[in-house]
Amino acid sequence: MNDPKARKFQANITHEKAVAEGFTSEYYLIFSACDFSGKAVDAEKPIVISDRHNFPDADVRVVVDSTAFHIHTELLKIHSDYFRALFNWPWMESHRVDGFGRSIREITLKDIADEESFKLFLDCIYVRIVEFNGEIALKLLNTCDPLGLVFKNDIELYFVNHPDLITWSTIEDLVRAATPLGALQQSCQEFLSKVTAEHWIRCLYLAMTHGMHDLLSDAYQEKWPLLPLLDPFFYRLSVEVQNKLLIHTVNRLLRCPGCGGTSQGLRGSGVWYCALCGCWFDAPYVLPKRTEELG
Repeated sequence: MNDPKARKFQANITHEKAVAEGFTSEYYLIFSACDFSGKAVDAEKPIVISDRHNFPDADVRVVVDSTAFHIHTELLKIHSDYFRALFNWPWMESHRVDGFGRSIREITLKDIADEESFKLFLDCIYVRIVEFNGEIALKLLNTCDPLGLVFKNDIELYFVNHPDLITWSTIEDLVRAATPLGALQQSCQEFLSKVTAEHWIRCLYLAMTHGMHDLLSDAYQEKWPLLPLLDPFFYRLSVEVQNKLLIHTVNRLLRCPGCGGTSQGLRGSGVWYCALCGCWFDAPYVLPKRTEELG
């Protein structure tokens, strides 16, 4: 990749121009790892062995992204339900020679954990000092369910004891990862219950998708926005919740011009009747028509 032709080729060049400039098949392989704009697309990266987690007596090699970790199966099984099930299940093993000349079994984790989160997990189980903060705790929390980490409850309690870390920038990740009906979910629900009407539709979406049904009740009607259709999260709500919001909007917009009460039922085409004072009115023009006048 140090060849100047290769660098030029990667930058921006078409297949035809490559052939015209005499690129060999070696350079064509570079082209095949790019799209037609010359932008590099996903290609296999060289595997780098982790400096921190490369133990001489390791019995498993775990590859995450482009980093290999030479670690211990027993320790993984103690702290992770995922690895416990994996190592206890009969499976075809892939072996590779490690940096110490031994044949070692190899596992590649795809779409389960990213490299940085996996490093944090290993730091925790190998009793390394991890200076916890909100960012680190959130990365570990997002790894808990895919890897079945047994200390998930401890990470959730960290957020419960630091409610200032529950913000709009973290709330979606927190409610997604929180144990249903657990202490963290209750803390998230408390945070959401205090948001203003401006964010209430998003709050309803999170409540609906993560089982926080109390927030869907009529007790919070004063926070329901007047025009819910303007919020993009409205279209992610269930039809039932959408209908509740729209009915609420109609009742707030169409009030009896006689007594100011909420209209109770539709009569005819666009004509509303107020059950409080007996007033009929035309919805488009909000013109009162007393029942005695209708004769």
